[in-house]
Amino acid sequence: MWGFLKRPVVVTADINLSLVALTGMGLLSRLWRLTYPRAVVLFRRIRWQFFVEQNWSRIQ
Repeated sequence: MWGFLKRPVVVTADINLSLVALTGMGLLSRLWRLTYPRAVVLFRRIRWQFFVEQNWSRIQ
């Protein structure tokens, strides 16, 4: 009944090193200095808030 458990379980994986290297370089280039510059994000947030406040009366 449990005859399949007597055989060892074998898992194989083929790894393409060039694909792994390319993926790693892509992640590194996207995440490099992700939080720099912080001032630009703040500027965009303030500008968006100003835009919403100016046009809020039109929406209501």
